[in-house]
Amino acid sequence: MTQEFKQTSLLLVGPSWVGDMVMAQGYMKACRIRQPKMAIDVLGPEWAIPLVQRMPEVRNGVPLPIGHGELGLKKRWQLAQELRDQQYDEAVILPRSAKSALIPWMAGIPKRVGMKGEWRYGFINDIRHVDRQAINSTFDQFLALQNPVETADMHRSNLYHPRLMVDELNRRRTLTRLRLTVDQPVVILAPGAEYGSAKRWPASYFGELAKLLHQEGYVVWVIGSPKERTLGGQVCIFSDGTAINLCGATSLQDCIDLISLACVVVTNDSGLMHIAAAVDRSIVAIFGSSSEFKTPPLSNKAAILSKNMSCRPCHARRCPLGHHQCMRAIKAGDVLEACRPFLPGSEIP
Repeated sequence: MTQEFKQTSLLLVGPSWVGDMVMAQGYMKACRIRQPKMAIDVLGPEWAIPLVQRMPEVRNGVPLPIGHGELGLKKRWQLAQELRDQQYDEAVILPRSAKSALIPWMAGIPKRVGMKGEWRYGFINDIRHVDRQAINSTFDQFLALQNPVETADMHRSNLYHPRLMVDELNRRRTLTRLRLTVDQPVVILAPGAEYGSAKRWPASYFGELAKLLHQEGYVVWVIGSPKERTLGGQVCIFSDGTAINLCGATSLQDCIDLISLACVVVTNDSGLMHIAAAVDRSIVAIFGSSSEFKTPPLSNKAAILSKNMSCRPCHARRCPLGHHQCMRAIKAGDVLEACRPFLPGSEIP
């Protein structure tokens, strides 16, 4: 018999990566399907609040004023005392670290659910033993916190795939501010990956792809974070000026809205890949050091490119062997061919 949630309010402690936070929406969707009137608040890094505000299942985003890796016990205690007033019935802690479980415990939330992790017995009082060998993908592991028996069926159901809301007014404002037009079909390139260079297809290859797309009549935008401004500039240089560098010129919300205009998004395994899937765009995803089985784009309109090499997936931040062949072996022509099924007859929303 399917276990049903009895609580009416939930605090979800979200992950610290963009892609993982997007995938966490699957768990929220499962909660709301089981209990449509459940109130879900999400505790996450300050950068994540604009993202979770685009999830219709979320009532409130609660910013965590603590840097990544910082313990910040005093700040955690102060926030926990504020959260006590919300009288949450349950907390679900998606990260596996001990410190991620501190605030729900300090806030006195009676039921605290999470996967077995580092030294957090007591902080979590409902430990779910998720077999991470049998349940490989991060998305499925999140869903397994609901019911491991149902996870395979839940993964296959589009009902649980993340879906972010698009703000049409902000989209128009962003286009005007950046002096962008959509008179021609748009292809978006996302050359970054916050985790490290081993996950990034070379900038010169992205630039070559931009030239090929431009020759066929497509407008090419390069998007990314402020940290990736230089990387975006390199792509544009290699494109001979045919691509437009928007890295660092947009907020995360702007990126969501601009991505919704693309007929296809070419991306590494990154947060923007998961955002593209969550706004129902066609995707060509390039995987190198990471595994396409662990963090695939949750979309029925995605092509995945990777090379079967003995050294991958290594999950390293930088190529340990120094050659980066898992990415370099994928050529611009290969990616263009993967794009083709999505390009003919594509309509701009």
